[in-house]
Amino acid sequence: MTKDDLLVQLIAAKSSFVLGLAGLYLLTQKETHVLLERGIGKLADYTIPFKQVAQSMRDPQKQKADFKSFNKFIMRAMFKDSFEVLKEYCHVTGQDSKRIAQPWHQFSRMIRNPLAHNYRFEFSPHDKRRLPVTWSDLTITAGMDGTELTFDFFGPGKMLDLWQEFYSFAESSLE
Repeated sequence: MTKDDLLVQLIAAKSSFVLGLAGLYLLTQKETHVLLERGIGKLADYTIPFKQVAQSMRDPQKQKADFKSFNKFIMRAMFKDSFEVLKEYCHVTGQDSKRIAQPWHQFSRMIRNPLAHNYRFEFSPHDKRRLPVTWSDLTITAGMDGTELTFDFFGPGKMLDLWQEFYSFAESSLE
């Protein structure tokens, strides 16, 4: 993989994330519900009726649960796609030390596990020795062990901020 390939993959991860956020926004619009009532998606030989989505969006409890689930999905995809490709590129090109020296590195490691698995902080003994870790205005502490990673703590805005740091680092500091 070249540096240009890395940058393209990082941009693709962000673009997919933003498309997901746009989808969430559109689902809040009542005119979208009418289209979903009538809509059917066709993927190859598989047909998907969208009526169930429209029904879910009309029920505030279902909408909230579905939005939370989808938001987790797109956050997980963006973070993993960005973090893992950056980590792999640095490893393959012998630039791990540059990545590890970044102020966001330890925070990213600690936030990766709940994002990638069950949205709960579960620290290994090795990780506990590194706590607390801070990035931006967020601090992960040992007291968070076993607690849920919430959007109030690390939501889409912070995800985009962290992605920007990944991208800026890749663009300006890597060879």
